[in-house]
Amino acid sequence: WVSSEPPRLPSNNSTNTYICYVGLLSCTGIGIITGLRYPSRVIITMLQELYADFHSQYAMDASMAPPNSLTKKTRVLLSEYCKKYADPANVDKAQKVLASVDKVKNQMAENIAGMLANTEKAQVLAEKSEALEKEAAVFQKNSATLKKTMQWKSRKMTIIMVSIVAGILFCILVPLIIEAKNRQI
Repeated sequence: WVSSEPPRLPSNNSTNTYICYVGLLSCTGIGIITGLRYPSRVIITMLQELYADFHSQYAMDASMAPPNSLTKKTRVLLSEYCKKYADPANVDKAQKVLASVDKVKNQMAENIAGMLANTEKAQVLAEKSEALEKEAAVFQKNSATLKKTMQWKSRKMTIIMVSIVAGILFCILVPLIIEAKNRQI
């Protein structure tokens, strides 16, 4: 018989495992302990294949063997099955597809996380760009104001310098002109 729904271990067991049983011969049975997420259809396939191989290689020995006497002989066969069925995706197409779907889901989640991070970075850059644009406008306004102020100061200095030179010339030339007129008279 093959159990399609394996019984759970007692609740005092801290690991979440269950057992599937297959009866092979009237006196011989094989038990497999797996994790809760290991698909039962894969376990049943494994047990059926294991039964066929075990029966073809060790049926005669098993019927006459005392307990634990086949351990060394069957170790190679059992380890081969353990390796073969260690990853259900290696032997079950549905598991392979599910594994591929999980990989794609994980990749999509990573891509979405990357896109969100890039979007956040783009928003930060846009905010910085806006701030720089505002600062540039303020700088341009301040520089225009400063330019006008400096031009006005330059004009005032020019007017003052021209006035001083004109005053000095006036002070020098007026007495000379008056003295020259006085000599002509």
